[in-house]
Amino acid sequence: MAAGTVTDYHFINSLPNPSQGENAHALLHEIVACLQLLLREGQPSRIDLDAIPLGEEDLALLQDNLGEGPIQAEVVDEETGVVRVIETGIAGVWWLQQLDEDDAVIGQYLEINSIPELMRISEELIADGRDALQARLFQLGLK
Repeated sequence: MAAGTVTDYHFINSLPNPSQGENAHALLHEIVACLQLLLREGQPSRIDLDAIPLGEEDLALLQDNLGEGPIQAEVVDEETGVVRVIETGIAGVWWLQQLDEDDAVIGQYLEINSIPELMRISEELIADGRDALQARLFQLGLK
C-alpha cells in the first residue's frame, strides 16, 4: 500500500506478544500523538496494524474505542488492489483494509489524516477531468 508518511513505531519494542489488550492501549495513545502531529504540523501518519503484535482482545478494544463513522468506501487501485476505507468514530482516523481477490483482509492500516491519501486526487487528474468534460460539452455543441 502506498504511504504518505509512516509513523515511527518507537513504542513497538516494548509491547508484549501476545497481548491481552495492553497493546491496544499503547496504540490508542500513539493515535492521540498522531492526531496532535496532524493538528500541529499538518503531518499525516499511517500505522501498519500487521506490524504490531495485536491479539483478538486488542483488535476488539481498538474497534470499540475508535468506533465507526458514516463513511465507507472501496477503492480499486492498480498498485494495491481493493482497499476498504472505513471512517472511524474519531475524526481524522481511518481504518484501511487491503483485500485479496476473495475479499479476505490481507493488510490493515490506520491512517491519521483529513482524508486517506489513497482517496486524494492529484491536480493533474482534476485538470484532465476538466479537459475531458469541456471536450464533451464541445461535442454536444454546448461550448
